[in-house]
Amino acid sequence: MATIKLRPAAGGAATSVSLERADQKRGTSHIAEINGRRQSVELELLGTGEGWLRVGGRVHPFFCHREGDRLQLWLAGRVHAVEIVKDTPQRASAETGAPRSASLTAPMPGAVLKVLTAPGRRFKAHEPLVIMESMKMELTLSLPHAGRVGKLSCEVGELVELGAVLVELEEEAAAAAAHA
Repeated sequence: MATIKLRPAAGGAATSVSLERADQKRGTSHIAEINGRRQSVELELLGTGEGWLRVGGRVHPFFCHREGDRLQLWLAGRVHAVEIVKDTPQRASAETGAPRSASLTAPMPGAVLKVLTAPGRRFKAHEPLVIMESMKMELTLSLPHAGRVGKLSCEVGELVELGAVLVELEEEAAAAAAHA
């Protein structure tokens, strides 16, 4: 059973959510315990970090975006900070073991407010690269690893869809060859 705490990005009380499969098959049926109340839910993952959740006959689209140890969840028009409650030791940081991203994508539909980088520029892990706005909420986007910007695929004022590529990164081999 996975347990998370959802904290509204705008502030407010956290909601504790535990989720387990209703059966041992890879189906979409789950039992959710939300603040101590159990109910049946359907959960479908569509791609990396996105999917839908059906609760009580209503379908709620969602998208998750991870920035290092932080996880943000866009669920039915609201952004939540997610805290994963673990009983086991944490894994190594993204910088030491996770695969590196080839791009920075939009974690929600919205408008690009600021682009804080340029093609060819090196950046540090967790350094802000793009600031977006959705539903009157700002979200600063970064990556959990250092890298070099290859191409900007967005501009200030542009409306972007969920999952749109905002910044493409240079491949490490190409970046190393350019420095040699």
